[in-house]
Amino acid sequence: MTVELNSKISSNCFKSEQWKKTNYYEFDSNREGASCIYLIEIKKIEKVSLEESLSYLLQRYCFEFENWGENQKWELTEEQFFSFILSEGYLNKPKGEQMPIAEFWKIYKDLLLAIRSKPQSVFLKNGHITKTVDILTKNQILSVFCFDTRWNNKQFLIETDKQIFYFDWGTSA
Repeated sequence: MTVELNSKISSNCFKSEQWKKTNYYEFDSNREGASCIYLIEIKKIEKVSLEESLSYLLQRYCFEFENWGENQKWELTEEQFFSFILSEGYLNKPKGEQMPIAEFWKIYKDLLLAIRSKPQSVFLKNGHITKTVDILTKNQILSVFCFDTRWNNKQFLIETDKQIFYFDWGTSA
């Protein structure tokens, strides 16, 4: 099974305000050249596909990472946005392949442990420092789709019973 983002899906979701109903988490090691996990969450919406949810999650990711103001008009067309997220690496490739949950869970836990072990690490929810919480538990995951698993970059779409998450981790190396 695969999840594929394409310009048609992106186009249908681009004008929607659903991306504003997401949560944006950062697990930051606060070390130059080190890692940071970005996890964007949206609650499952009836009759909304995984592909549409991915589009909303990526819109929020770009909003945060590119510092697009809430009142700022997005000056990209739907096609330009789709092209932008691929060319800028927000999504390594448009098609994610399903992967074993146990394989994802090992990657997730290892990266989280490495970041949490740094004394200067911080956890942010929607831009505010907060107490670290376990956002995901292995038993709530229904499926995982992998968009990238290179040594210095990991991208996944995670489906749980109540939410859908986009996970991105990378180093600046």
